[in-house]
Order: sequence, then structure tokens, then C-alpha cells
Amino acid sequence: MTFTIIDSLICLVLLLLPILLGLYFNFNQPKNDLPSDGESADSLLRKNAESIDENYEYYHFGSRSLHFFPTACSLTACFMSALTMIGWPTEFFIFGSMFAWFSVAYLFSAVISGYFFVPFFYNSSYSTTFDYLDKRYDSKILKRLTTGVYLVQTIVYSGIVIYAPSLAISTVFDKISLSFAMILTTCICTLYTSLGGMKAVIWTDVLQLTVMISGFIIISIQGISDFGFKNIIENADNDGITNLSHFVWSIRYRHSFLSVVVGGTIGMWLPIFCVNQTMVQKYLACRSVKHARLSLVVCVVNLWILIALGCFCGYVMNMYYKSNEDISIGFEDLLTDQYIPFMILHIFKAPGFSGWYIASIYAGTLSTVASSISSMATTVTPKSLARKKPWLSKINVVVFGVICCGAAYLAGLLGSVVEAAMSVNSIVYGPFLGLFLLGINCEKISQFDAVLGYFMGIITGITSYAMNITCRQKQNDFVGQYIQKRNISEPLDLETRTEIKADNLFCKAYVGYLFMPVLALSATLLTSLCVCYVRNIYKRCFSN
Repeated sequence: MTFTIIDSLICLVLLLLPILLGLYFNFNQPKNDLPSDGESADSLLRKNAESIDENYEYYHFGSRSLHFFPTACSLTACFMSALTMIGWPTEFFIFGSMFAWFSVAYLFSAVISGYFFVPFFYNSSYSTTFDYLDKRYDSKILKRLTTGVYLVQTIVYSGIVIYAPSLAISTVFDKISLSFAMILTTCICTLYTSLGGMKAVIWTDVLQLTVMISGFIIISIQGISDFGFKNIIENADNDGITNLSHFVWSIRYRHSFLSVVVGGTIGMWLPIFCVNQTMVQKYLACRSVKHARLSLVVCVVNLWILIALGCFCGYVMNMYYKSNEDISIGFEDLLTDQYIPFMILHIFKAPGFSGWYIASIYAGTLSTVASSISSMATTVTPKSLARKKPWLSKINVVVFGVICCGAAYLAGLLGSVVEAAMSVNSIVYGPFLGLFLLGINCEKISQFDAVLGYFMGIITGITSYAMNITCRQKQNDFVGQYIQKRNISEPLDLETRTEIKADNLFCKAYVGYLFMPVLALSATLLTSLCVCYVRNIYKRCFSN
């Protein structure tokens, strides 16, 4: 089956709208004043200096005047992305509903961030999270190290996010190659971000989040129309994918209550909500602390809506797989990340709906990549230099867009996009949060303690990830008993599983991907505290 002209037109229109928004905000940014009759040169210079400040604040922080609702939509969209549209329904279809417990992790993380970290950043003079680290620890090495790691991680993550919808578009359009799709995706989000700055990013995210939610809705409505709500739920329950009661206390399980709620909160979403530059930059764009906090509340509600719809779409996918021979045969020859694009070509009877869903996948990607390259440009462009040369920020946006496109070519080697993205993020987020917890709560922690602790945290995360990958390659059956994955033609069984013992060192150290950032965070905190303790004892001994 192929796209119709209507499908193609819908995709085209929804891809052009962000560019139009970028042009709109580009033409509405503050301009330098022209001299008026009798105005002195000093007065004009002073007014233009103020205009330069306004330009900087407009481009990077939306003049710090944004309402909580568009900011909340942007917070939601920037980390949900195409991975949501492609990965979530497939996650529920193959692995079951334990993923839904992330809704609790979102709530805990947002509450802690809103209460402690939002006022901390908003009431400070910092433009980036790295400015705080520089001032608190007085360490250029630490700032450069954390900035470099953040840039690498964000580029890799953006590459994954670009790869996912490009794979989808190349699946449904026979004449569009994967490479061309990745270049097209990158060009669109880079163009409107470089033109309109933060306001273009945030208001485009509002549009894109609406498209993303509607994408899930049209699949849900089509499924209910074909099978009925009750029938879909009953079949999902019979196939074991509605199970929410996987309560085990091992940290090796991929998705259990312990791993998703505890590991997902402490290691994954708490660092994202509290200290991730992409999120913090949007808190700073709000008009007040109250609006920044309200944006988090609405963001959590948006996430709950998305996860509920994504879950139901997974149940709908299960129903179509069992009822449609073309889909059941097609899934056997596809990557899991191609299930959704393939399915939508076979379920919609009216033209336009397949195009709308592909556009929703693209909407997720544009929102995430745009936010990422905007935050990276803000991070690397010195504030003083950006004020004098505002075009420099736009050049940096374009440069990072090109680099992210290059990273997309490597993303296909990382496996399932959802787990790969979270694994890449987890290596960085835990240790970074550790630096803030130590800096805010422990005055005696020095730059040496912090650098060593951060370094150990990163090494711990990388080592844990490498050992997990090696274990998967050497003893895949051992890893398989903790992944709780089903053969899609059979029900998911969480109870009766054969216990396979680890027969090599890598598998004995195996942990679930959501606990990797917890280990990295713990390594940062323990190393810094221990080094600080030993250093203070050493000083006391020699001072006496």
C-alpha cells in the first residue's frame, strides 16, 4: 500500500508550518533603534546596547515572558519526540504495560524539581546550568568537562531521535531513502530554530504536541471502530500485556515496579526535570516562578495523557496483529521500530490519516531536535559575545544541526530506539545531578572532589552500559529472562520463567538499564564525599 496525494499534502503542510512560525518570530524580534532628530550619539548607543540585551534575551529565553501553557507543551514535546510515537505502542505491544508506571516517576520528579530547583535557577543570574557549576566549584576544568559530556550526549540522543522518524518515512515512501529522510528532518528543525529562537521553538512545540496527541487518537478511534473498546481490552488482557503487577526486588529486570518507579525517578527523570539544560532554559523563559512551576504541573498531565494513549495504541496494535493477516506476516520481516509505520498503511480506510500519523512522528522529532540544538547553542555561545554578535548564535544552531544529522547515521546501530535513547541519557544525567546535590548541600566539597566524583560517575555509567552490551552478546538467554519480552504470537508470561545463571563476569554485574544512572549517581556522590572526608582528615593531621 502507498500514500495518497492527500496524505502527502498533509505531511507537507504540517512540515511547513514550523518554518512559517520561525519566519514570524524572526521578523518580530527587537530591532536596533534609528537616530531621531536631535538625539545624541551617547543616547543612541545606550538605547542600542539595551536593544542588544533584548535581542539576546529574546533569542535564547523568549524575553523571559512566556506563559506556563506553551512552556508546558514544549517541556512535554522536547523529550517525548518520535520515540514516543514509534516506540511506545510497540513497547506495550511486545513488553506489556509495566512501562506505564513511568507516570509515577514523572510526578515525583516534577514535584521535586518544582519545589527545589525551579526557584533556585529562576532567582539566580545563571543563563545555563554550567554557569552555576563554574561559580560554585570555581573550576574551568569541571565546566568544560560537563559541557563536553552534555554536548556529546545531546548530539547522540538527537541522532537517535532523527533516525527514528526517518526510518518511518523511508518505510512508507518507497522512493525516499533513509539518508534523504534524515537530511530533510534536520534541515527543517534547524531552519526554524535558527530563524526564530526560543519563541519559535516553544510555540512550534505547542503545534507539534497537538499533532502527536492527535496521532495516537486517530489510531485509537480506528481501532475502536473496527473492534470495539471492550474487545480490544479483553484481548490485551488475555495476551498478558495489561499486567501492572510485576513486583520483584531484583535490579536486573528491565521493567518492574522497582526499576521503573525507583530507578526511573532517581536515575532518569529527576536529573532531566531538575538540571538538564534543555529543561532549565525553558523554566528561565517563563514570566515568573509560579508560571515555571505551573508549566511542570501541566507537563505531567500531558505526559499522563500521552502514556495512556500510547498504551491503548499498543493494545490496538495487538488486535490488528491477531486479526489482519497482512500485518501479522509483515511484522515477521520488520524491525520493531517499523511496526507502527507499517501498520498505519493497512488500517486506515480513508485517505489522509496515514499522512497525519507520519506527520505526528515528524512533529515529535522536530520538537526534540530543535530544543536540543537551541540549548547547545546557548551553552557554547558566551553571553558577552552573543550580545555583540547575535548572528553567532544562529551559526551555532546550524552547526549543531549538521552534527546531529551526522549522529543519526550511527543511531541504527544502537538497537531499539526507546531503550537506546534512555541508556545513552542515563550515562550522563546521574553524575550531573550529583554535582548539583553536592554543590548545594555540601559546602566543603571542593573542585577536586567534584571533578573526581563526576569522572567516576561517568566511568561507572559507561562501564555498566558496556558490560550490559557484552553480556547480551555473550549470554543473550541470561539477559532475556530479565527483559520480560514475549513472542508476539504468544501471550506474555511474567511468572513461569526458567532461571539461567550467569556464567561470565559481565553477566554477574548485569543491571537493568534504568539502574545504570542510579549506579552512576551513587558513584559520584560516594566518591566526592569520601575524597572530601579523606582530604579534610589529611589537612587536620598535617596542620597539627
